[in-house]
Amino acid sequence: MATSATPPEPARRALETARTAVQAEDVAALRAAVDALEASCAELIAATAATIAGCARCRALPPTAYAFYCGDTSEPLPVAAYEIIGEDARSSGSRVHVTVACPTCGTRYRYDTDYEYLVGGTEDEEHLTRLAVGELIGAVRQQLAHAPRWWALADAVDRLAMALA
Repeated sequence: MATSATPPEPARRALETARTAVQAEDVAALRAAVDALEASCAELIAATAATIAGCARCRALPPTAYAFYCGDTSEPLPVAAYEIIGEDARSSGSRVHVTVACPTCGTRYRYDTDYEYLVGGTEDEEHLTRLAVGELIGAVRQQLAHAPRWWALADAVDRLAMALA
């Protein structure tokens, strides 16, 4: 089972620096904070990667999965995602924002749903994001490689905080 350990002090400082950098829209400071975060969490990143590799459910999922439903169009999440999410989270409303854990290995995920009411029906979305520090750092770096979308970077840093909580 994955364990939730308190992140080291350098990781907490790097996370705060990352939040400040996002608010100031400072690319260089955010890059430095992400580098510091990765260095301070190297053991956690390696342990999480090993846990995911050893779990059939988690191994079957990408770091982020997305589903979309509209009328006759249906693009559901992978089956393994629904095994992790569970019926309680799926039936708790149309705008859900919860943290769930894999019942096999304990890896944590953020599950979000949203909908838009339209006259001819609704558009429903589901998002499942693995809260693995290494993968989330990779997502931040990928966004920084392109023109930064600061709202998306703020969300990514928030997910890093969830992963370290």
